[in-house]
Amino acid sequence: MKKKNVVKKVFKVIGVIVLIAFVLFMVNTIRKLVIIKEIQRTASQYTSSTNYHVKSVASGMNEADRTTTINCYYKKGNRLTTLEMSEKGEKTYKLSIYDNGEQKNVFTETKEQKVVQIDAEDAMNFIMPIYDYFEGGSNMQLICIAIASKVENIEYKGKKCYRVGDFVSSDTLVDINSNNSEVYIEKDTGLVIRTHFGNSVSEREYEFNNVQDEVFIEPDLKEYKMLKQ
Repeated sequence: MKKKNVVKKVFKVIGVIVLIAFVLFMVNTIRKLVIIKEIQRTASQYTSSTNYHVKSVASGMNEADRTTTINCYYKKGNRLTTLEMSEKGEKTYKLSIYDNGEQKNVFTETKEQKVVQIDAEDAMNFIMPIYDYFEGGSNMQLICIAIASKVENIEYKGKKCYRVGDFVSSDTLVDINSNNSEVYIEKDTGLVIRTHFGNSVSEREYEFNNVQDEVFIEPDLKEYKMLKQ
């Protein structure tokens, strides 16, 4: 009889522990889901912007001393995208794509030469749209994200942010052999300001409603060699 009572008490204790763990799990999941929804609501104020500048500085993708800087300017249909590569602080390559919605002109600069391609229909734009990191997810997908991810409050470069770990957006390239997977999302805007996947680290800066028309003035063609179509 005593053994039966002891067994019952043990199972009761285990049941209470399991129940407490489940409640804590649910509370934490709901907390993360609420944060994700709040990030989406905040980011929605910027995703439809027609006047913005995004700067991205990435390192660690290929060689440790190589840095790739992308600037994207957009204003009412006009777009300028520049990509610069540098090694050990020295610029080695620059690509500029001017796109007015009807024609793309591509300017390329290296140490050896400067060339331009006019009306380059097949030119690839390194477009950096203003996006919601959790965009496109159904409620069930967002719940799964909340379960799988780690979400915590941090301060980064003087900005209040959420650090989202162990979740990767579908449009992100990741080193599957690395344990590093984290995104910093600014609370005030809901936008990603830092990503760290594998050895690759990318920092982003945003500017809204301040892009001037002068940005889209193309360089002097006389300084470039014309590429034939």
